[in-house]
Amino acid sequence: MARGRIHEEIFHVDAGSAPAAMVPAPAHSTVTARLDGRGGTWPVREGESLLEAVLRNRPDAPYACKGGVCGTCRAFLVEGEVRMDRNFALETEETEAGYVLACQSHPLSEKVELDFDR
Repeated sequence: MARGRIHEEIFHVDAGSAPAAMVPAPAHSTVTARLDGRGGTWPVREGESLLEAVLRNRPDAPYACKGGVCGTCRAFLVEGEVRMDRNFALETEETEAGYVLACQSHPLSEKVELDFDR
């Protein structure tokens, strides 16, 4: 069956289903985010997702579920490397194009830049 004809619905995510971290995060990371034409750069606390770091400074950052299911927090990865714990929302084409779920992304590089406007 063609991939485009498959529809999947997920109504909950088990808390323990995220994969273990394969690569350790850097000691100090920052996230630069562009949202509604404005940007800023902030530190990412240990264990914190990129969305959580952005929300501490921009409470208007988009999200709905924080579980990797809805896709509301989709952002374009402009710079850096991240690890996504879960992804039930983005298609392969989107991740190959550089999109990530900010709620499930953790920095693997010292600097990460996201664009929520793209």
